Amino acid sequence: MAEPNDLAMALGLDVRAVTDVIDESPLRCDDAVAKRRAMAACDFTPGFPLRLARKDAALALDAAGGHGTSLPLTEALLRRWITAIELRHGDDDVAAAVTAVRRAASAP
Repeated sequence: MAEPNDLAMALGLDVRAVTDVIDESPLRCDDAVAKRRAMAACDFTPGFPLRLARKDAALALDAAGGHGTSLPLTEALLRRWITAIELRHGDDDVAAAVTAVRRAASAP
């Protein structure tokens, strides 16, 4: 959810307009709509703390590994969440993951 916002900013597009287009697509998900809007507004008011989401993702990866399967998207997501937590967003809403995307985009 964070990457489309970051791409829109990098392209000089109106993030809220891009969010509106995505939110009207066939892949609409109400939770994703709320998180994208929070990311666009940099509103990280805790709804579900990022540190708890990180814990849940780690548990899912452990369970998958214990049953001989992998979750590559969850692995990539967890790396971004860990970066955002290192940036002191662990108690912020999971929408704060956008900070990790912005950091990765600005890295040389």
